Amino acid sequence: MMVSSPLRPAVAAVVTLMYMGVASSHRMELHRTNHGQVKRDLATNKRLRRLTDGNFEPVPLNLGLGTHYTWVYAGSPPQRASVIVDTGSHLMAFPCNGCDGCGTHTDAPFDTTKSSSLTYPSCASHLGSFTCGVCGLDDQCHISQSYTEGSSWNAVVVEDNVWLGDAVDHPSRRFNESFGTRYMFGCQKRETGLFISQVADGIMGVANTENNLIRKLHAEHKVDTSAFALCFAPQGGTMAIGTLSTAHHSTDVQYAAVTSSHNGWYGVTVIALTFGGTNLPIDASFMGAGRNVIVDSGTTDSYLPSAYADAWNDLFFKTTGHKYAAEGGGCDDTTYPDDVVQAMPAFDITMLGATTGQMVVLSIPATQLLPADDNGRRCGSLYFTEKSGGGVLGANFMMHHEFVFDPDAKRVGFSKAQCEYRGLEAELEGLPQPPSSVPPTPPPTTTTTTTTSSSSTTTTTTKSVGTIPTIPTTPRTPSPTSASSHKETSHPTSTTGKVLVNDTVGATSSSNFRGKTDMSGEFSLLSAAVAMCLALVVIGSAYHFWYKRRNKSSLPSTGKSPHWAPVSQIQSDPDERVPLGEEPLSRRGDEEDESDGDEFFDSEGYVMSPRSIKRCRDAFDLDA
Repeated sequence: MMVSSPLRPAVAAVVTLMYMGVASSHRMELHRTNHGQVKRDLATNKRLRRLTDGNFEPVPLNLGLGTHYTWVYAGSPPQRASVIVDTGSHLMAFPCNGCDGCGTHTDAPFDTTKSSSLTYPSCASHLGSFTCGVCGLDDQCHISQSYTEGSSWNAVVVEDNVWLGDAVDHPSRRFNESFGTRYMFGCQKRETGLFISQVADGIMGVANTENNLIRKLHAEHKVDTSAFALCFAPQGGTMAIGTLSTAHHSTDVQYAAVTSSHNGWYGVTVIALTFGGTNLPIDASFMGAGRNVIVDSGTTDSYLPSAYADAWNDLFFKTTGHKYAAEGGGCDDTTYPDDVVQAMPAFDITMLGATTGQMVVLSIPATQLLPADDNGRRCGSLYFTEKSGGGVLGANFMMHHEFVFDPDAKRVGFSKAQCEYRGLEAELEGLPQPPSSVPPTPPPTTTTTTTTSSSSTTTTTTKSVGTIPTIPTTPRTPSPTSASSHKETSHPTSTTGKVLVNDTVGATSSSNFRGKTDMSGEFSLLSAAVAMCLALVVIGSAYHFWYKRRNKSSLPSTGKSPHWAPVSQIQSDPDERVPLGEEPLSRRGDEEDESDGDEFFDSEGYVMSPRSIKRCRDAFDLDA
């Protein structure tokens, strides 16, 4: 007997679920390389200069070369590009074929002639975040972008299939279907300045704007939320999109209110600055001037108002017995022994919380405030240079923390975290972390991507969806020597040789990671669908077995198989004929034999009743 028809829709539903979005969030590896150092000058934020070939988008800060970056794939067939994830800008752009003066990066320029799905939006099209500076004779939109230290690029706006994440390790996961979309980006035709020498191909802005890529994926129901998380480690890290919950953090997430969203920046209100238990005398209104203090993954260092520089220098000396020195400010003449730095207190930043009446504190250990370079020399990474108030909390203060950017709820969360990327399988399947396999401040993990450029080789681990166009202020890796040797490994390992595992998309329970982890809603839809499907199969099989047993038990217990007389015998048997003068049973209306309710089964499971036999007899009664 086949499975009863009521089960079929359920099975079909399960199969449909299995082929729907397998995950409601996604994890990606971030890579980091240190190649030079450029600071951003926030004082020149108000308006960037214009070039003759178009308008420049108002990117507020200078571009840095010590960056965290991730991968995007674009086109049909897909072509890979590395992009710096920048919460301080909102455009995506990378070099294309025919780019004039473009440097050597991790990947070859995107070849527009090889993509069958690429289109050129007309100048009259709705271009979202792009401002069409010049409309060419071919009705193509030309755009430009300039940075305050002199770097710039020019591009043509194109639209193509784009998705985030590295599909090399697990192409069967079909990231292009689960996390892909039609998206406009700048196809760069010219680069100048730092763009030529940077390792990453381009940049991906994830500021809080209407057309940010993650928000577009959310609008298309590819991810559960517009939120994303960046977890920065010295040599890489992890990015999660479409989720507020991961297993990276070792403490509860604190949420600061985003009180200024000018230009899509994530601006927070700083209430107090504390070092060694003593508050720095600041004016909260001056700290909140302009755009407030913004959290910017695109800046390697952090910046606060110059008006508090003297007070900070005095407080630092009084607390530590050492003068404070930052890069370019006497750092070569100042030494900070490791044991002295370890004994220094943390630098605490108190911010207005997302919950009314609540304050939250971001605590920066002295090892991040005074990071060591490749030679072991320590130098301050906090600069008091902003003349007009406000400031920037850059990547150096984001290090060893997971930052959650939740634009819809107007908040930015942070918590202490172990950020090393633990391999795609672990990130996506929610494998728990081996206890004590990662120390509180882990050494640089090994393999992930090895990029090469004109100088030396670098080993970088992955990070979350945000790469940083800025200066690294933590232990630095050698710069890559060449773009062609860039390769990735599926599972970066720790120095002990163990595979590092991490929280992931769909973690169903808290990991062995120390501290609390809120994993609500983080289960895999695929696992649930498979479990449901297996349960239905078991139930259907049990029902089938029981039904056949029931049928056999309802047969007469004669010890012999039931025998049905051929039609010819029924026709010739006088006892089976309807007596003369009586109507066949089929003509008697509502009169039915008391035995009509009894059913009998032949060996094939077909049902016959006495009335059925009589009707059959009536139909073939030749003597009637």
